[in-house]
Formats: sequence, C-alpha cells, structure tokens
Amino acid sequence: MGGTEFRAMLNIEPYHFEFTFRKPYECIKASDVLDAAAGFLARYTHQHAQPMDARGVLLLRYLEEEDAFTAGSKHLPGDPISNEYPSTYTRLAANWCWTTGCNLSTKAVDGGSLLSYWAESHDATKVRWYVLLSVDPTPQFVPQGLKDGYELANQRRRYMEFVRTDVAARIATGLPSPSKVSAGVSKLPPEQKERTPISNGLCTRSDYGVNPIVIVPIFAEAHNMLRNLHLVNLELSSDLNGVNVKRTACKLIIAANKKCKNEKEFNTGIFEVLKELLHTEIFEFHLHYTLYDDRGKPLTELDWVAFCRTAHGWVCVPFSGEGKQRRGVGGDSILQNFCALQRLLAMDAKLRRFMELTACPILMLGVEGTDMRVWCMIFGAKICGSRLFDASLRKDMTALERLDLAIKLQIVRNTVRKLCEYYGSLHAATRPPTAPFLFPQPLALLQRLVPSPPPAVLDHLVSLRLHILETVETSKNPTRSLYSGVIFNVGWAAIPVLVKIVPSKYGAAAHQLLAEHDPPYAPRLFWCHEIIVGYTMVVMAKLEKPLVRDSLHPCKQDVDIVQRDIGEALRILHGANFVHGDVRQPNIIMTNDERAYLIDFDSADLAGVAEYPESLNPKIRWSGPASTLVSMPILKQHDLDRFQWTIDELNGVKVLPIPEKEPQQDAQEQEEIAEVAVDDGVDIELQLALAGGRIAF
Repeated sequence: MGGTEFRAMLNIEPYHFEFTFRKPYECIKASDVLDAAAGFLARYTHQHAQPMDARGVLLLRYLEEEDAFTAGSKHLPGDPISNEYPSTYTRLAANWCWTTGCNLSTKAVDGGSLLSYWAESHDATKVRWYVLLSVDPTPQFVPQGLKDGYELANQRRRYMEFVRTDVAARIATGLPSPSKVSAGVSKLPPEQKERTPISNGLCTRSDYGVNPIVIVPIFAEAHNMLRNLHLVNLELSSDLNGVNVKRTACKLIIAANKKCKNEKEFNTGIFEVLKELLHTEIFEFHLHYTLYDDRGKPLTELDWVAFCRTAHGWVCVPFSGEGKQRRGVGGDSILQNFCALQRLLAMDAKLRRFMELTACPILMLGVEGTDMRVWCMIFGAKICGSRLFDASLRKDMTALERLDLAIKLQIVRNTVRKLCEYYGSLHAATRPPTAPFLFPQPLALLQRLVPSPPPAVLDHLVSLRLHILETVETSKNPTRSLYSGVIFNVGWAAIPVLVKIVPSKYGAAAHQLLAEHDPPYAPRLFWCHEIIVGYTMVVMAKLEKPLVRDSLHPCKQDVDIVQRDIGEALRILHGANFVHGDVRQPNIIMTNDERAYLIDFDSADLAGVAEYPESLNPKIRWSGPASTLVSMPILKQHDLDRFQWTIDELNGVKVLPIPEKEPQQDAQEQEEIAEVAVDDGVDIELQLALAGGRIAF
C-alpha cells in the first residue's frame, strides 16, 4: 500500500502543515486531514505554548486555483515560523496567509468527502487545501523589517474599555445617554462633551478622523463611482419581488414625505424601503434593535442595523442607520448612529472577532425628514467616519433628480452587498501581526480607480513591495493620512518610507526635480499617482533626523544650514519656473549629515498654475491676509517672503500674521475710490487695482 505526502495551509501559525498518510490519495477523506491537522497542532503548540486540542473546531476548505499557495519545487517546508531561522517556504506561507489567505472565496469540504472528489491528484507545489481554526492568537513571527501591530491593537482595546467604563458610569449616575445629542453644538450637555470618548468630540461636521475611503477599498470604490455616476449599472427588475432602484427611489420619497404619528412609525416606513433595497439572503436586518445588559437595562439602540457572518460564523455589522422625522429635531442622525455603534462594538461580546480581524467598515445611512445622508465608518485607533453623499427626498424632485437618487441608492446597495461578501470571505483565525486592515492597502485601492491606471503605474507599485506599518500622528493634525512603512525595492533589505495620501494633486514634478539634484534637496520619490478619484498617494524616502536637536530653539549653525540648503532649493525650483507655496518650518527637515531638505509639495506647481489651497491658517504669516489668498496664484516672491519669515522665526523673531481687514474698512476704501473717480475722472478699474496693491510704481 502506497503512502501519500500531503500538504495544506493553516490560518494560524505555523500557517502550513505536512503529513504522510499510509494510504493512497484516492482513499483519503476530509476527516482524515482534520484529524492529522489536530494532531499536528497539538504537537506544535506543546513545543511553543499550552497544548491545543483542536478536535471539533477545524474546518476544511478547497481553494480556487488562482488563490492556491505556490512556493515552487525548490522551496521545502522546513522549520516552523516561530523558530529563530524560519525557512523561505514558511515565510512565504505566512505572507500568503496574511494577504491572500485572510479574505478569499473557498468551497466548504464535508468531513466524509473524499479528497479525490475535489482534485484527482495532489499537487504539492500548488496547495489548494486550507484548514481553518478559530482560536486566540498564538505567538507570532514578524518578517525582518516589519513591526508588530500589537500597539495599535492595544490602542483599540483601551478605547473600547474607556467606552465600557463610560457606559457603566452613565448607568450608575443617570447621566444622559450619549445618543441623546443635538445637531446644534451649543445645545450639547457639557457631560456629553466631556465624558463621551468619540473621536469627533460630538461636534457635527463633514468628517471625523481619518477618511475611511483610504482604508477600505470597498468605500474607495463607492467614492469613485459617485464621481462617475454614468458608469453605474442599475438593477431595474420588472418582477415585483425583484430589485428596481428607480421604483425603490420613488418608494423612499413617499415614505420620507408620509405624515406619521411619531418617529417610530416614520422609521418603520423607511425600514421597509431599505429592506427592499438591500434585499439579500446573507444578512439579518433589524428594526429598532436594542442591546441590553445582564440586568435588562438598555445599553444602546439602533433604528436600523444589519448583521452578517464570516466563514467561521462570527457576527459582523455591514450597515446601520438612524431616522428623524424632521431635520434638526431630536438630534443629528449620523452623530447618534456613531454613538450607538460605538456602544454596540464595546458592549456586545459576539462582535469581539469582528473588531479583532477587521477595521469594522460599516455603511451608515441617516434620514432626517426629506434629507438623506450616507456615511462610511471604520474603527482604527478610534472610531472615524466621513460623508459619502447627501441626497434630497423632496416630493417635487425632477425626473433627472429622481434618476440621480436611484443611481446613488444602487451604490448603497452595491456597497452593503460587497461588505457582506468581504465579511463572508473572512477566513483569518488570528490577527496578522502587521494588522494590514487598519492601514491603506495601496494596490487594492489603485485597482478600483476609475478610469483604470496605466499598467506601468500598477506594475511600478507592485515592484516596490510596499508594507504600511503604522500611522504617523502629529499633535497639530492627528487625523492626517500619513503613514510609515518599508519597501523591498531591491532584494530583502527593507527601505524605510513615508506614505502620504492627500485629497488633491501633488507637485511630483517639483519634488522630483529637487530629489534628483546632486546633492538632493528633497527626499527620494519612489511613487506618486492618483489612487482614489481626487486623492493622490506619495511614497517617499524617510529621512533620518538627528536624535537630539531643539527645533524650537535651533543653534546658529542649524539656521545657516537651512538658509543655505533651502535657499538653494528655491533657486533651483524658481529657475525651472516652479513654486513651492509653503516654505515653513514644518516642511523643512534637518538630517544627520547636517543638511536641510524641503518636503510637502502639496501646493507646488508651475508659476502661474499653482494656487493657494481652499483654506489657510490665519495664525501664520502669509503674503497677505489668509482669506484674501485662498485660491489665488502663488508667486515666486511669496516663496521668498515666506522663507525669510521662516528664517526670522528660527532666529527667535516673532512673525505676526497680516491682520484681516474689517468689513467696514473695505466699504470705506471703496467709497473713497468712488469719490476720487467721480471728482477727478480717474479710471475706476485703475483705482481699484491701486487700492488692492496689484499695481506698483
């Protein structure tokens, strides 16, 4: 009787296992594989931790051919990953599990099924058998050059513990629930602002924290399609039981305008329409869902919430919403939904895996009278969210406006369905050590760009082998999309990089000009391209700063270096007809080799093309009052002026901003100009130009 050398993947360390069956392949059943895996894990965990009895909690899945693990015949399995020197095969297996193996489509294999039913023969170089195990994380190995993601995971746990403590305190002291918030900031109870640990501080605005579209590819796709509505394919079933988004749009308008006795009746009407829109067999949809504690006291309530399950049966939340009968009455729907979801995630034990293995992407929908608001939410270090779109539900909408609403409802339906599919495909049993789901996944984002990027751009990004490892937070702007990571551009040596995602274009040409100069005056630029519609991702070298240097009180030598190097950088830029637009202290880096570099080319472009952004900090000295420069051209002289003020600040001189003009002062100046024009017959346009400082003699 011949034996069979068998290989399979595991969704837990050591991420692969090998076993020799004493019978031919045609006689091996799935139950044999599960028994072998249970025995292997018992022996493996006995060496590294407490022995694990995995019998009865294992599942066997068959992989699609394109998802199979391929290591090549030259790589043998070797030692398990927790050994000091794991084999190349084991490194590759771990990488497969943390990327492809975490989320993919598989086929469930019944325990009594023969393996030969699924595959006629066993291919050891293309592993298509995947054993799933649901257990707590074991000690994990992190490839050289990568950091462990436990710190961010610990931040999330501390945040939720704070929420649980807050909930308990409110129940004990009778403080108002954080869901009872108002759209008017002035009406917020002080206790809520002080005690509710939500990242937005309970102030209504258009976004709270890091934008989820840069973290979750499904949200990025929704964002892209909202800017390309003509590409959305509508479901227009003629079957009464089918989905017809035009019909659903009309029903939603009717429900929003219906006269109801109370908010509960209003929410029920909206719920019925949403149930028709989101019609699917893969999630449970609840109206007025309430979570209670052990004593029967309500912890949180959601007007509408959907639950779906992973491949292991763990519960996830793809969709939630809040309804208000009239806008501005009874609180802000999105803000209340934030608070309710915050409590749900913190207090519902069955959602623990949901939070450990994902960024908890949830689509939120609020209806306030005849106004609809759709947001996306994630849970990173804190709960963050951003607006996707607003829509009107008025009765007097035109045919084109109703079509626009139908298209947007189709995007809502597509997004919720894809979130359910994402959760349903989740196979991870342990959190990958680098927690990739909490950081942008550039390749996945780029593949959803509309229109599709050129193949060369995609290939270049792939060749970098970029891994984003942690968020770079600053005290002044902790929500900016700035990350640190590594690339393996040449061999296995890790090159530290910064990854920046900006909601605008980026001055790549100006940056590249300084980076390629000899000597360079900007960090090396590895990659720069639009990654989401309207958003640009920049990958640049991370410069090594001196360990000890006082940026607030630099020595004269440092100031001289800045004046020398940044002055030369501006000369090079201006010589090529570029302007920078923001030559301030935060955008100048001193390095160990006693050189200064210019960074942050967000506003840089050709002179005559570059413009100031839509908002400028009025507390900073610019070439004019901040409000008057918005969207105005950036001049070379502005760079030189701002650079001189930066040098003055480094030398300890207090540089005050140019004050904004009072409205009365502007009106008085206009009256004086008009009087001159009438009395002296001077051309009015010339007078206005003179008064505005646009003409010099």
